[in-house]
Amino acid sequence: MATIHRRSLLMTALLLAATFAYVAAFLLRFEFALPRSMAREFRLGLLIFIPAKALVFFIFRLHENKWKLVSVFDLYQTVIANIAGSALAVAVTVLTAGTTFPRSIYAMDAALCVLATAGLQFSVRVYREVFAPRRADKDASKTILIYGAGTAGVMLAKEIRSRAKLGFVSADFSTTTNRRRAP
Repeated sequence: MATIHRRSLLMTALLLAATFAYVAAFLLRFEFALPRSMAREFRLGLLIFIPAKALVFFIFRLHENKWKLVSVFDLYQTVIANIAGSALAVAVTVLTAGTTFPRSIYAMDAALCVLATAGLQFSVRVYREVFAPRRADKDASKTILIYGAGTAGVMLAKEIRSRAKLGFVSADFSTTTNRRRAP
């Protein structure tokens, strides 16, 4: 039951981000003053864009991702889902509203929705890895030096930073690469 509740909250957050992107696209297009003549198109688009994106986000399972572990693959999936959702919304809008709907909204909404949804997902990871208060007692933690700071060293440092309960603090890296001097 907790998983269903968590997924519902994540989908709600994604749809709020999509709604924000849609409203922001209209406001940017009309310089933050929506004309009365566009009120009908705005409402019609809202009734098309958000359900279309909800359907596509559900199909792509964006609400099932572990946002605290989001990666570049998840970013790719989010971009593709947003493109597909925007394409579906454009198709339905063109069929229902015709040429009365502003075409610039399509591109601005797609770009802003990618930024909003990806930013939302990555903000969870950034908060967790960078801004979250460390739980380990700094006096009781051990400072370590990571020797051989290649890929494995970077992975080790990330693991230490993300798991404060281990009781370690990474102080520095030391590399073992030999550099030849040019004669």
